[in-house]
Amino acid sequence: EDSTDRRRKDRQLARRREGVRAIADESGPGGAAGPAAQRPHPARAPRPEPSEAAAPRPSARVLRALPDRSPVRRRPRGPAPASCTLPDRSPVRQRPRGPAPASCTLPDRSPVRRRPRGPAPASCTLPDRSPVSRRGQVQGQFSKQLSQFWYSQETALQLAKEAITAAGEGGRIACVSAPSVYQKLRELHREDFSVYIFEYDKRFAIYGEEFIFYDYNNPLDLPEKIAAHSFDIVIADPPYLSEECLRKTSETIKYLTQGKILLCTGAVMQEEAAKLLGVKMCKFIPEHTRTLANEFRCYVNYDSGLDHEI
Repeated sequence: EDSTDRRRKDRQLARRREGVRAIADESGPGGAAGPAAQRPHPARAPRPEPSEAAAPRPSARVLRALPDRSPVRRRPRGPAPASCTLPDRSPVRQRPRGPAPASCTLPDRSPVRRRPRGPAPASCTLPDRSPVSRRGQVQGQFSKQLSQFWYSQETALQLAKEAITAAGEGGRIACVSAPSVYQKLRELHREDFSVYIFEYDKRFAIYGEEFIFYDYNNPLDLPEKIAAHSFDIVIADPPYLSEECLRKTSETIKYLTQGKILLCTGAVMQEEAAKLLGVKMCKFIPEHTRTLANEFRCYVNYDSGLDHEI
């Protein structure tokens, strides 16, 4: 076995020597390139010119469709075609500008819901949440937009009895901006007098012909059926404690009354009331269902039972 291995190794060594000698012969002296080195390399051979009839061969890149491995897929620029509906991935969805169509009802997501300005419609009854109310109650309901103080039941009854006594049998009573006294007069169900309510709140129109729409800004804008000096007594409660409101309300009072006046207003209006209507303060102090910031008093221009009440 050792001689066999030795002979095989000798043959391999002889083959290597022959290969080295053949390479040296081809290179020539000085290592110059021989005839074999001058032959062109197959990889560097010039490519033949393509003929006009031969069609160019498409590259493998054109034939193969590579998948899109980009980290972000971008939408094509420009509007999407009509047949394409893209989902809305915007962080905030905004409503379209302009009014919504009639068939579309959008929920109100505004942080604060505001009531519409102006007086409430006749079919709407709103609770009174204002700190001071001055007008507008029909069957125990308050109106926020209109200003109204409401007398207590005892005060309303006392003023109603005083008006009936002052008007006399078959007398006519006008309640100007004094709906609580008017309602108390109706509750008495007496037929020996007639009463009218002059009020801005049109919900009192449920009382029919006894309701007269009245706006103190137009003190003499009254219907033709209301003749001058046609009421035995006028009970008035001007809606605001101001010289302008009292002056305009006084024009209405003078137009309606035959002489007797029962005025209910703040104590701060005593001098203006005396100057405009010739009334004096009574000892009777009216009370209200709510606590008022201003003291209220009654004023008359005749000998009244209210002046004897302490």
